[in-house]
Amino acid sequence: PAIVEVVLRLRDMYYPEAKVSVLSNATMIWKQEVREALKKVDNPILKIDAAEDGLIRKVNKPVGHYELDEIKKIIQDFFQENTVTIVGSGLSLAEGIPGMSELAAELQARIPALLSDPDDTAVWSMISTDLSSNIGLEQALHNTKPTPAIEERIRNVTAQYIGHAETRILYDLVRGRRELRFSNYISHFNLRNGHVVITTNYDRLIEYACEIMGIRVDNLFVG
Repeated sequence: PAIVEVVLRLRDMYYPEAKVSVLSNATMIWKQEVREALKKVDNPILKIDAAEDGLIRKVNKPVGHYELDEIKKIIQDFFQENTVTIVGSGLSLAEGIPGMSELAAELQARIPALLSDPDDTAVWSMISTDLSSNIGLEQALHNTKPTPAIEERIRNVTAQYIGHAETRILYDLVRGRRELRFSNYISHFNLRNGHVVITTNYDRLIEYACEIMGIRVDNLFVG
């Protein structure tokens, strides 16, 4: 840890734009002070020189506490600590959830019959005109602010439309007919300290994928 502080000070004094890299065999990574020092450099590089405890002891001759499986987990935690996964609509589309264009078409087909107030109908007509002109759903709703009644109908239709697609996917999952891509992805992480996932998707495929893997999910909503 001390040498890292010295190197960083010298870098800041003489070559402030330079990147500092540290190549380590990770024999001391179990120490908190070593991990904290490595977090300060630009490129911490951790390697394991052998695949078995016996060989490690011959090659590196570690002093004190050293268990290879534990060291691997510590290294995983070290690089995963600030990892955030951002999931976009591409994942949902690949699993069969309708995209924005399909949702827009569904709204155009169903919303008119759900409106009775002439003012609501007039506002929806302007939104629908934008959609028919190949303007995206989000932009169309930005161009013409929907009334509270229209917003409620959009929420209801969207929930039903996405829900039906979710149900078909869940049916296949329960019967073991498919595996969600996110289940495979998340299986590569050490989740002892959790993992942050950010998504704007309407569906619950991430929750399903984690449920299948036995992973508890906190989506910050109750009820």
